[in-house]
Amino acid sequence: MRAKAQTIISAQRSRGLDTQSSFLRRIGGIFPLVGPLVFGSLVEVEERAIAIEARGFTSTRAKTSLHDIPDTSMDKGIRWMLIALVIISIALRLWLS
Repeated sequence: MRAKAQTIISAQRSRGLDTQSSFLRRIGGIFPLVGPLVFGSLVEVEERAIAIEARGFTSTRAKTSLHDIPDTSMDKGIRWMLIALVIISIALRLWLS
């Protein structure tokens, strides 16, 4: 919020708003600063709420994956063969060097 407020203050200064003079003039200059800050914050909150709703964070159902891929015996065999191949490769690398 603070960074956004500083950006709005800088933008209003570039448009000629007096923010560094007497107290009464600064009070009169608050309204052009507060309007965009509040409106921008409300827009951001609404956008975040829509994004959260679209991603299903408020759903009461259990979270599931899109596809359940079964692990076949062939997959397990290939996995164990690759693990053995890595171990053999490391052993050969250490033995030959």
